[in-house]
Amino acid sequence: MKTFFKLSCSFAIIGLFFSTSCTSTSTKMSSVWKDNKYTGGFIDNVMVVGRSDKFERRKMFEETFVKRFEKHGVRAVSSVAATSPNRELSKEIIIAKAEKLEIDTVLVTHLISVNKEEEYHPPSTTAAPNRYFRFDTYSYSSGDYSKYGGTYSEKKHVKLESNLYELATEKLIWSAKSETIDPKSVSDVFDSLCVTIMKNLRENKLLR
Repeated sequence: MKTFFKLSCSFAIIGLFFSTSCTSTSTKMSSVWKDNKYTGGFIDNVMVVGRSDKFERRKMFEETFVKRFEKHGVRAVSSVAATSPNRELSKEIIIAKAEKLEIDTVLVTHLISVNKEEEYHPPSTTAAPNRYFRFDTYSYSSGDYSKYGGTYSEKKHVKLESNLYELATEKLIWSAKSETIDPKSVSDVFDSLCVTIMKNLRENKLLR
């Protein structure tokens, strides 16, 4: 079975990469996998786990997903609500709590990377009119051209991986890697990711 916590990275790192000048947020899936042998049908209940050593980040992430799952008629539980916040999570703890709450699936998300990339914008070009000017036709001949230096802007790329497990078999049934571009805040990453994941789960007949 693919381990629940295979990376030591956490959502806390995301918070270090935000500035006040950001554009609109978008999240896209870079890869999606589904077990074609899975016959469990739609998700009826799920435990949401965010891999983070910062309690507030983890809580924010899990609550965002819990609310969205509930809108789709899924009984969702946050691992924060189900376990002690002062206790480090492990596969064994998650499974024990999920079984106690009669949860059938677990969604685990962890951070892959956060990168900044510079984007170059070419210089604009302006035309200076020649002295010859035909007022009667409201037109003129363009002469000299001037170029004004290009500019650079930064784009942030937040990459995460989300895995959905079936507790009865402990098998991975769905997995996706995502990339969120230019988020305004940590919560913006979670909101955008949540919408994208829900859409994909519906497309894969895992969510009503």
